[in-house]
Amino acid sequence: MTRRQEGPERESVAAVSLKIAEAESKDVGRGLARLDPQDLERMGAHVGDILEVQGKKTTVVKAMPAFKERRGQGILQIDGLIRSNAVSGLGDRVVWVRGNADRELVQLARGEGGDIPDPIAPWAASQLSADHVDWLAGLPYPVTLPVDGFGPVVFCHATPRDDDPTLTIIASAPASAAAHLLAAGWPGPS
Repeated sequence: MTRRQEGPERESVAAVSLKIAEAESKDVGRGLARLDPQDLERMGAHVGDILEVQGKKTTVVKAMPAFKERRGQGILQIDGLIRSNAVSGLGDRVVWVRGNADRELVQLARGEGGDIPDPIAPWAASQLSADHVDWLAGLPYPVTLPVDGFGPVVFCHATPRDDDPTLTIIASAPASAAAHLLAAGWPGPS
């Protein structure tokens, strides 16, 4: 993982990306995710840590090492229940992208606090190991990935320039689309 870049001119950086594969039969129904220990290390995670898997929805898994014959393949082995909970499928890719809560937890854990409105955040930050804090701090923001039929697509939390703004569904569809384009740097109609 690379460190996140500061300031409004942040660029997309490389992310840990793993391909979803079927779980070993003995792991089915146990809430486990097996991945290469080197991938765990790159993420700053350890065997036994709870990891978040995000597809169209989010679920959690317990990290376990992949068996030797499955290492070096860039895969995340999870069972059908986990894939169903995350609304993801075999062959989907998993990429971690930093969000505002990740940034806030890093700030709190490093004593850089500030006015964070979530009353649980200070407790959550106190539960993080130094490796977890480093992993969260190193999450890329935003991430640009190639998407078949579209070309490069920017993935972010909120806008590509800032992880904090909120845009609600109260806005009309055209207004929402325009707001997202303007936030992404589109200069507007000429």
